[in-house]
Amino acid sequence: MPFFRPIFRKGNSFCLYGERKKAISFEALIKETMKYPYFPVPLEKLGATLQFTEINPGDTLVLGDNITVRSTANNHPDGRISYCIQYGNKFCCYVTDYEHGPEKAQGLLELCAEMVSF
Repeated sequence: MPFFRPIFRKGNSFCLYGERKKAISFEALIKETMKYPYFPVPLEKLGATLQFTEINPGDTLVLGDNITVRSTANNHPDGRISYCIQYGNKFCCYVTDYEHGPEKAQGLLELCAEMVSF
């Protein structure tokens, strides 16, 4: 996020969605990554207006016309969320920091079931 140039532009507005971690809000997690020693510009000094919305694994978001975002829990010691973004009949799954293991990733497999395999 700190290298996304439009976030520095006054007048821009962004809705950010993410998971809280135990007692730490999603907004507080982002604020922590946007301050010294991690980054020289604190969140409060960005030009854009930011709206933070907390989501949980399994939530489905409908964003604008014909955009749906489904989420599922990742296999990770600290927990993570993977997303399947659907626009009309097109799909894209966003899966990061996934811990592989012998157990099946049932939630992830269900989330990506409609994707084309290659």
